[in-house]
Amino acid sequence: MEKNVSYDLMRVFACLAVIMVHVAGTGLCPGRDYPILTIEWCICMFFASSVRWSVPLFFMISGALFLDEKKQITTRRLYCNNILRLACVLVVWTLFYHWFAHGSILPFGLTAGHLWFLPMIIALYMAIPILRMLSNQMRDYYLLIWAIWIIIDSACTYTDCFPFDQCEHFFFSGYIGYFVLGDWCRRNVHNKRIIIPAIILGLLGVAVTFIGSFICTRANDETQFFLHSYLAPTTMFTAVAAFYTCNILASRMSQNLRNIVSYVSALTLGIYLIHMEILIQIYTRVQRFVPQPIFYIPIICIMAFIIGAFFTWLIKKIPYVNRYIV
Repeated sequence: MEKNVSYDLMRVFACLAVIMVHVAGTGLCPGRDYPILTIEWCICMFFASSVRWSVPLFFMISGALFLDEKKQITTRRLYCNNILRLACVLVVWTLFYHWFAHGSILPFGLTAGHLWFLPMIIALYMAIPILRMLSNQMRDYYLLIWAIWIIIDSACTYTDCFPFDQCEHFFFSGYIGYFVLGDWCRRNVHNKRIIIPAIILGLLGVAVTFIGSFICTRANDETQFFLHSYLAPTTMFTAVAAFYTCNILASRMSQNLRNIVSYVSALTLGIYLIHMEILIQIYTRVQRFVPQPIFYIPIICIMAFIIGAFFTWLIKKIPYVNRYIV
């Protein structure tokens, strides 16, 4: 596939955003959280609310790349190159985290929560040959129904009595919609009538996520994450805004900066995989010296990203097997 620096930039920002989700989220977790509605809690909630687009953007990048009808992608190549590699990566890092958690590789299980992304993306890759058979019109139709059901599902979750909560709509739910959404964004990447409103909706999505979480938390007297779902309407809007914002920024980068972004982008899978172990090692240590979340959240994120990039760079030096690890 031809190189597109905008996707490289998306990977870098999405990886940083995933780290921020986990760092900021720690300040909201029971047992380690700040008292609700305090200034520290609000800072953590704001950071957490502003980066919910992180994982959806990863799905959208894959959709934009693999559903492009101009690219020749065979099922054999998909399984032998992409799915096989990710399956090996999943096994390796599951064993890694299981060893650190239990001192043993048995019983085998998905110990680290963030690894859920790998079996999910593998399953979505398996659907690529089917999705590529759909015309753009059919993809747009699917996307419309998927978006409608995201709104309905969110209403069902919030009200617990919405009339459609018993309707079976598995085909129009889940992360596969972000795959199709990424393809839609790619096809409309130069449409200013879409881009500007999309970015505005994304900013509103961040505001609604933060303010809505604040209001729901005050009403229930405990931290509420209803609007933080990766399948919430606000997350969908912010993911689209992130896609277009990265594309705009990439178009304005110098060639030297493009080269740096492309190089760092190649390290993002490894950074994503190892960042949880890095956070376990540095979170408390950094927080002890920098106790205010407005400072330690970005500091820890940048540190984890840089350390993760270093270890990924080292692993990539391993001959033959490096691509099956990171």
